[in-house]
Amino acid sequence: MKIDTLPIPKALRDAYSALGISELYPPQAECIEAGLFERKNILAAIPTASGKTLSCLLPVFAKLLEIPDATALLIYPTKALTRDQLLTIQEMDSALNAKEQGLQYMTEIQSRRHVPKSARAHGLF
Repeated sequence: MKIDTLPIPKALRDAYSALGISELYPPQAECIEAGLFERKNILAAIPTASGKTLSCLLPVFAKLLEIPDATALLIYPTKALTRDQLLTIQEMDSALNAKEQGLQYMTEIQSRRHVPKSARAHGLF
């Protein structure tokens, strides 16, 4: 399944293209076919490095871009996974030119000091 066929904002398609991602892995496509964009609960029990992160973050970024006042809360169970996810989110942040898109995210460390009123994606990183 090609990224450019997905029901996502053009800015998100362009960001994935800038990251060199043009096609989904089969497990990612299966998540889409199972109703990922219809807000269905999906359990993806697939091996490491097979695309769970993209499957999870794709609809999150899509909604944040589509709905100006949307907010996302991302919570991860371990610090190691949190660090990996933060790197992925930072790559997407850069590819999206997130500030131009009106996106901000904050980390747990930042949240202990000050939560910007404009922050729309929160994560316990």
